[in-house]
This record gives sequence, C-alpha cells and structure tokens, in this order.
Amino acid sequence: MRALASRTRLAVRLAPRLRHYQPLRILDEIWNNLRKETDFRQEARNIRRFAAAFADWPTPPLRLPFGSLCGWSAGFLGQDDCEGRWASYLAGLQRLTFALALQLREVTVSL
Repeated sequence: MRALASRTRLAVRLAPRLRHYQPLRILDEIWNNLRKETDFRQEARNIRRFAAAFADWPTPPLRLPFGSLCGWSAGFLGQDDCEGRWASYLAGLQRLTFALALQLREVTVSL
C-alpha cells in the first residue's frame, strides 16, 4: 500500500487534474477498510458470537478460534479441529437427500 500511495502522489504531481478525484483519500479509505477486514481478533469474536447464537441448530459444528493464535502478531486466524463430526453430519445429510429423492420419484411416478 505504501508503494501504491507513493505512485499515487507522483501521479497527482504529474497530472494535477487528478486531485479532483481525491485519489489519496480513496487510497486511505481502502487501506482502513482492508485493516478492518483482516482484523483477526474481531473475526474470532464474530465466530464465537455466531457459534453461541446458533448452538442449538442441527448444523455442522463451527471451528472455534484459539485466542492466542488470532491477531496481527500471529498473522492468521487459528481454529480448532472438528474431530470428524463434519463427516457424520454429511452422512446424515446424504441419507436425508436420498430419502427426499425417493419421495420425489414416487410422487413423479404417481402423476
């Protein structure tokens, strides 16, 4: 982003008409939004809130974040493992889909 900002400043100096479009202000806004989007601590909080809100739902379990592995210092969002629960959920979903397909077939044949 610093390289892009320096190139933008150079472009504004070379073509003063660009000032009308406020390219440095736009670049600053993009940079601020990128920092917000890659705030892993905030993302970890969002995942925990989402998991708490939908804890009673029969959906696949969420991979919860590890507190010490989330943030700018870690550089990534560390999450736990689902321990095979996802596979059992998919198997149940597959059985349900197959049962629904059979029922649709019976309805279609009877028409």
